[in-house]
Amino acid sequence: ALSMNSIYPDGMQVVGDKRFTVTGDDSPFTLDWVQFGLRIEVPEGSLPAGHRTELHVKAIIAGDFVLPPDCYLVSGIYQISSSEQFKKNVTLHLPHAAIIKSEEETSHFKFYTADSSNG
Repeated sequence: ALSMNSIYPDGMQVVGDKRFTVTGDDSPFTLDWVQFGLRIEVPEGSLPAGHRTELHVKAIIAGDFVLPPDCYLVSGIYQISSSEQFKKNVTLHLPHAAIIKSEEETSHFKFYTADSSNG
């Protein structure tokens, strides 16, 4: 069983680790992982009828992350993988801890992705 504060070998502190099954018959599909504030929306037609995939999601709060200069972490980090590729884009809704005082400040937000196969 996974404890709430599992430490992975690369220094990541994982506070949530869950697998969700999605089938083509379920679409559209919305996954709400309320405990960690993550919502994933899989649109209709993302998987052929009868096909299924497993989404593996980890909620990470600490690790040896290298951020670009002048960038600050304002939310948890989510590692999301799927056992099958989707035909349509999947939408992720992520929480953040930044206080936005004006619309101009939103231009300073940046989102980064990483390919976990690169190590």
